[in-house]
Amino acid sequence: LDTWEFKFIGPISDTKQGLNLKIKLPDNVILCESKPRSELPSFLSDLNVFWLPFEANELTTFMSPIKIFEVLSVGLPIVCQDLPECREILGECGSLAVSSEQHVDALIYECNFDSKNKLKQRRLSVKDSDWKSVYKKFITEIENVK
Repeated sequence: LDTWEFKFIGPISDTKQGLNLKIKLPDNVILCESKPRSELPSFLSDLNVFWLPFEANELTTFMSPIKIFEVLSVGLPIVCQDLPECREILGECGSLAVSSEQHVDALIYECNFDSKNKLKQRRLSVKDSDWKSVYKKFITEIENVK
């Protein structure tokens, strides 16, 4: 993993949510300030795998990260902390991990065993998750309640 480059996006300099790093990061770790959604496709196109190394805690246990839908829609492999919502969204379209060792193994696996077929499967897995499709399902459910 020494030859890999890790890019992280998020609030860095923001006084409330920004990172308050007290250590020097390795040269292959790059921190990027939060980006507008319009720049995400360009950023994602430079990646081999998208890594969501969430800390497992009370907050993350009940979250549903929208990033997973965005990343799957472009077909990128995902490695994510094994959290209930992440597990449900990803299904067979990514790797889940708990320990540091599992994360490393999953990153290596997703980089080495990706394929055009898996890319297509990831895109198809979220094709009905766009806002129009969700809205139609929601309206149908409401109409069935009447």
